[in-house]
Amino acid sequence: MPVCPNCGKKVEEWATFCPYCGSKLLVDKDKLKSEIDRLKSKEKLGITLMILCDLTALPFIIMGQDYIFFVTIMIATGFSAISLHYNRMRAKLEEIYKKSK
Repeated sequence: MPVCPNCGKKVEEWATFCPYCGSKLLVDKDKLKSEIDRLKSKEKLGITLMILCDLTALPFIIMGQDYIFFVTIMIATGFSAISLHYNRMRAKLEEIYKKSK
């Protein structure tokens, strides 16, 4: 966890200002950009897995095996939620990146 150079207290990973003393914090733009790229790839992976689960579920509903269909759709919903989480995290970091230019 980063430390404020002015007051020495711990601050959040991507904070731009110290919440204790208010001094401006420097953001490592290269590290921030690599984190944004990492989140983009995780987001894409979650969406891909969600689509694969949806496609896998279709034959089960046709065969009348509703319980397997239900479980597969629930797994797809989980991947969707994970992708949404990464999307929101990425959007916050991109906003910080734009402000730090």
